[in-house]
Amino acid sequence: MVPFAASWVVAAIAASSPADTGTPIIILLPAESQTASVAAAYLQNELELVLQLETASLDEPRALLARARSKWPSALIVLLHPDRNETWMSRPHEAEPVVRRLNHPPGSSAYPLAIAAAELVRNATAPKPLPPKPELELAFSVGLGISGSPGVERTLAQPVFGLELRLGTHGLWSSVGLRVRGPSSSNTDVGGNIFVDYSRTDLALQLGFGPELDRWHLALLVEAGLSVVSVDAQRGAELLGSNRRLPFWLGLGAQIRRPLFSGLGAVVCVELIRVLSPADFRGGPDIVFSEGDWRLQSQAALEWVL
Repeated sequence: MVPFAASWVVAAIAASSPADTGTPIIILLPAESQTASVAAAYLQNELELVLQLETASLDEPRALLARARSKWPSALIVLLHPDRNETWMSRPHEAEPVVRRLNHPPGSSAYPLAIAAAELVRNATAPKPLPPKPELELAFSVGLGISGSPGVERTLAQPVFGLELRLGTHGLWSSVGLRVRGPSSSNTDVGGNIFVDYSRTDLALQLGFGPELDRWHLALLVEAGLSVVSVDAQRGAELLGSNRRLPFWLGLGAQIRRPLFSGLGAVVCVELIRVLSPADFRGGPDIVFSEGDWRLQSQAALEWVL
């Protein structure tokens, strides 16, 4: 390899430069190379740089980069080598330089050499994208729910109120919330002139996790809660029996949420509930009402993000 003399070209980034990071850029080129000089001028225009010149004499690219690194330890150093048709770049705190080799004949064109150098500089000085900030939301919802145990319990229509705290990051959402379903009741003629008044209010702690797809928010729901249950059985004016209890239950479900406008959104969910201690209720000697082991419930609501 033929040794070559080199000029040290110190490039300070102008304020209008798209790569305005405050990192000094050093451009090295052979002093006797017309191609390198033209490439440096192209590069100056391409990156909007202000140039200052110094001269030094070194022979091998790695040695030249090492010498420049010792003088400017925090700089980005670019070497234009038209004889090899190469652009070299050394970044601070990186041992190995980056080399861009062109397909053009060596020394044939200064412009591709300058473009290759500009791409290396832009890639090295481009600001790294910041990770998305987590989104925190507090939402209040009001809706209507339907629940029942087919073939066992009476179906209840329940007002539903919810308060939910949600955290979203990288397209995934997790939530913790409180749900109140009820109070609601049904009065049923079970035969023999016996009427059963059944009322229930469900209180739940709900956890959710799922992705955001476009503007649709999907979530898997896990619930734990208790029900405030009241059952009265009457025959005419005669009270046959009365019972109050607090059964616990667990639930698993799926939810779809869609923001609409101005903080308003729509929520639909379906859940399967396992009642941990279902009971039979008696009115006199007869069973007049039974709770099911499993309960299905669905809910449609509007929510407001506070």
